[in-house]
Amino acid sequence: MKLLKWLSPAIVAFGLVACNESNSSFETKDVEGQFSIEIPDYMEKLNLENPDAIFQYGNELKEHYVMVIMETHEELKQYDLEMSIEEYADLSIEFLKSSINDPVVEEVGEGVTTVNGMEAVGYKINGVFPQNNLDIFYYAMFYRSEKAFYYVTTWTLAEREEKFIDNMEKIVHSIKEK
Repeated sequence: MKLLKWLSPAIVAFGLVACNESNSSFETKDVEGQFSIEIPDYMEKLNLENPDAIFQYGNELKEHYVMVIMETHEELKQYDLEMSIEEYADLSIEFLKSSINDPVVEEVGEGVTTVNGMEAVGYKINGVFPQNNLDIFYYAMFYRSEKAFYYVTTWTLAEREEKFIDNMEKIVHSIKEK
């Protein structure tokens, strides 16, 4: 009986680690009246140290994170920037590629699509995070509406891609402009 009491927490912990997270509950977050996004209930508000991000959530124990950068067309016009969704995505992907080692970028789908009434293009990116030499996996979607561009990215350790991929896909496709 003592052995069973000792092993029970280990069995529960192993079960939690081994399970795919695709059965997670999701909650909708309203972001400053600008847009909403759905995230797994295991995430909490974090400071991911990106001052450009309007939305930063994650779970440090699970090492799964999400961030949204929103840039209005008016903000971009101040810098004389007018661009298509493809140009915005390319610029953002180039910046991401410069921040990781050995980047491998794969476009999701076949070019620009419409998601939740906005033009959208998506990518899966693998690379090595130089600060700690860990393999990392990103799922990024870029959106263009009449009002703004949105860069929605979620990431985890590459070894956890399979565990979180369903949640990641749901997150990046859930953004809805208000």
